[in-house]
Amino acid sequence: MNLDIKAECLAALRELLPEIRAAIADAVAKALDEKLLSIEEAAKVTGDTPAALRKRITRGRLPCVRVGSRVRVRLRDLAVPSGDAS
Repeated sequence: MNLDIKAECLAALRELLPEIRAAIADAVAKALDEKLLSIEEAAKVTGDTPAALRKRITRGRLPCVRVGSRVRVRLRDLAVPSGDAS
C-alpha cells in the first residue's frame, strides 16, 4: 500500500511539473525585469560610461528610480534603444 501512495504522488508531481516550471520561469523573468542597477552596474551591462548613462537620464532618455539619494536603473529599461548616441 505504501508503494501505491508513493506512485500516486510521483504521478501527480509529474502532471504538475510543467506548471511548476512555468511559474518558476515567470517569477525569474519578473525578478530580472524589475532588477535595479546602480549607474556603474548599468554601465557595465551596456558598455557605456557612467557619465553617458547619467546624461541619458538627465535628458529623459533613460528612466530611473530614486532610492533615497541614490539613482537606480531598471535592467529592462537598458534593453530599450535610447535613440541617443551619447
